[in-house]
Amino acid sequence: MSKSILNTALSPNTNNSHDFDYRALLTRFGKPRRNRIGSIMTGIFILLLPLVLSGCQAPPIKAPAYKTAQLRQILVVPIETPPLEVIPDPIDNRLPVQRHFRNMEIATPLTKKIYLNPGKLLVSGLISNEDVVTEFAPDIEQDAHRPSLSPLGQDYWLPSQALAENLVTQLTFNNIKSQLSSHYYRLPSPTARFSSDPADWRKSVAQWYEQTQSSIDYRSLKDSAGFDAVLEIGIGHYRIFEGQTALQILMRLVDPADGTVFARTSAETYTISGSSQSLLDNEGQRFKQLITDMGMRLVDRGLGNIGLPLRKTALNPSKIPFVEAPPVNTQF
Repeated sequence: MSKSILNTALSPNTNNSHDFDYRALLTRFGKPRRNRIGSIMTGIFILLLPLVLSGCQAPPIKAPAYKTAQLRQILVVPIETPPLEVIPDPIDNRLPVQRHFRNMEIATPLTKKIYLNPGKLLVSGLISNEDVVTEFAPDIEQDAHRPSLSPLGQDYWLPSQALAENLVTQLTFNNIKSQLSSHYYRLPSPTARFSSDPADWRKSVAQWYEQTQSSIDYRSLKDSAGFDAVLEIGIGHYRIFEGQTALQILMRLVDPADGTVFARTSAETYTISGSSQSLLDNEGQRFKQLITDMGMRLVDRGLGNIGLPLRKTALNPSKIPFVEAPPVNTQF
């Protein structure tokens, strides 16, 4: 299938969607100096942030028992992930000279951008003209404001893909034939994908999660590939704040026959993880493993919430002292 067909604009209304041959989608898998008052105010703001964001909520949907009993084959599709948020901003660790510049009368220009760190992590934060990181330049496609599917293999780490790969292993280990799609779902809004504000990205994720009808036409899956359901997995937010790492995952089960979202759930947690510098050093390998481990524990919970409880676990996540977040509705 040609790339132009795969990137054809899709409407949120499946009646206007294009019919894909999904056999082609399958694969083997300058700010002032921080002070005490500022730190306290920042902490209060972060503590209140869930309350501020809770205005955008979508209730979970549990799949009917007769639906899950019929599931034998599932296609797993990762969703585009918002950039990582790091508080306080890591520019002082990345460029220690910035601490000196803050004492100078002439402020140095700092701009909030989305950039790629050495580990190919997509981060929202401050960069300077003399920075060592690369500003992220998203590919601009015609009709990019519409949702679409794009091939995996992008030039940055996609945490939802890592979770999707492990999710395939988990489902297969539990006698549910599963396969990873070779394409991921791109967020539909250019203002989100081109914005340096993670809130814009989260808004696009929220719009995807709240839909009760998929914007992608999966009908060819049922006949050509034999899949009973599509399991989409995304990340609502993930961030590092003062030695803590927080993660929220979102999952939807879609009936490929008519595009109905017949189950969805969210789960979130946080853990005491150490400084952002220690997590992001060495190309962020420790952070990537942390997010994968946290995510798979949330996946286990989420699968049960949508009616697919795992009887056994194939993975052995690292022993991390998790501190569970209070149970709340989906927040963005």
